[in-house]
Amino acid sequence: MPVDYLMDGTDVIYRSAVGSRPADLVGRVAFEVDELIRIARLGWSVLVIGDAEPVTDPAETARLATAEARTWSEGVPEVWTRVRPRDVTGRRLRPRMGDA
Repeated sequence: MPVDYLMDGTDVIYRSAVGSRPADLVGRVAFEVDELIRIARLGWSVLVIGDAEPVTDPAETARLATAEARTWSEGVPEVWTRVRPRDVTGRRLRPRMGDA
């Protein structure tokens, strides 16, 4: 499910709406981010396996709010969640030799 996210050191932080599935996640989770530039046949994919926990400290949520990029999702993203990575894997996609 798409969510707005940012990096806080090595942790992934995402915001979601109250009552949504991402807002309710606690414990072991998988978080994936992908980028694909079809016309160039380039891209990348990163998968983070880690532990999700709500961010509830008002000072911390205020600090994160100042670093937040514009939201893409619908609704009001009021719930902050921190994912502390245990394992990070990924790959870069490039054209093969001879591909045009």
